Amino acid sequence: MWKMVLKCFAWFSAVSNLIIFAFTSSQLREWLPDYYIIDEVSGRTVPKASSAEQILLVILVIEHLALLFALSVKNAIPSAPENVRVEIQKRLWLHDEVATNARNLSVQKSSSEVTSLSQSMRLLGRPKLK
Repeated sequence: MWKMVLKCFAWFSAVSNLIIFAFTSSQLREWLPDYYIIDEVSGRTVPKASSAEQILLVILVIEHLALLFALSVKNAIPSAPENVRVEIQKRLWLHDEVATNARNLSVQKSSSEVTSLSQSMRLLGRPKLK
């Protein structure tokens, strides 16, 4: 559960960082100079009133590209190295073999006990067990 919570925080932090980037970074102003104007009162560069939606759209595209990149990297890198997966498969196979052998031994032992009990009862003159 906590692993999923931490993953959600990581994804939400990526989105919030992009929003912060959109409204506080001078780099976006350099990339999209047509969307900004210089405020005459404060002398700062601010987004144009008509371009706020366009800026959010650009950030949404950047965000989707970043998420797509992150998901492709996540899927490209295996969660366990190949040698670990092979070792896990070997141990699972060995576990299955040991369990199968133990079952077979138990069945053989039970079968031999029934056979010996049947022979003992026949010697005592009782009817044969089925």
